[in-house]
Amino acid sequence: MVAPVNIGRETRRGTSLLFFSIEYLIMGLFEDFSRFLETRLEEFLKDNPHLELQALEEQLREQEEDTLRLIADLSREEKKLQAEILAVAQDVQKWHQWVQKAQAANRFRFSRGGSRTGGGIFASRESTLGTNAGSKRTDSKI
Repeated sequence: MVAPVNIGRETRRGTSLLFFSIEYLIMGLFEDFSRFLETRLEEFLKDNPHLELQALEEQLREQEEDTLRLIADLSREEKKLQAEILAVAQDVQKWHQWVQKAQAANRFRFSRGGSRTGGGIFASRESTLGTNAGSKRTDSKI
């Protein structure tokens, strides 16, 4: 039977310090290697300017594709918003017609209700037509 090994605080601190040192060393090596590769790439592109131009051309193509995609997305969004605005405008027209019909029929309860409370013009049709059967019947007569 093997006795359990008791690791003291000093050993744990030393171990964590060792891991921290190794991690720091590895990160430093990666940074150095990254800098080395960047300088080599820059030198290579200076020696081969046509490759640098090809890389820039490819970047411009990608940017152009992204821009065209964004323009198409924004165009679709614009059409969607225009349709929503048109729907709201049609609802407003309906409300004005209903109010005019109610005023012509001397039904001031209906003609004033919308203007007094802001009308619920932008509310859903279910809530603007009324919640009880009595108001629905009256609205349908107008």
